[in-house]
Amino acid sequence: PNGLGIPINFEILAPSPVAINSVTVTQPTCSSTATGSATVSVSGGRDYESGIYLYSNDDGVTWQTSSSFNNLVQGNSYTFRTKLALSGNRECLS
Repeated sequence: PNGLGIPINFEILAPSPVAINSVTVTQPTCSSTATGSATVSVSGGRDYESGIYLYSNDDGVTWQTSSSFNNLVQGNSYTFRTKLALSGNRECLS
């Protein structure tokens, strides 16, 4: 009744981290042909809000919506990253 309201306690929770669980690799069949492939399995970040996962095989230089990468070359090294794209241009990066 004094106009100050009732105190309410609450906690701001963080979503689970976006993480790469595994990468399944198919080795190229020939050293001169780019026939290798990799598929990334990810989880996390979607506890309170939905979004789309984006995937990179060049350490975040370029991104794609597919978790599969084709035409990989024998002898090359690939650094996989994933991020969760949320509304308002926000991201959760692995």
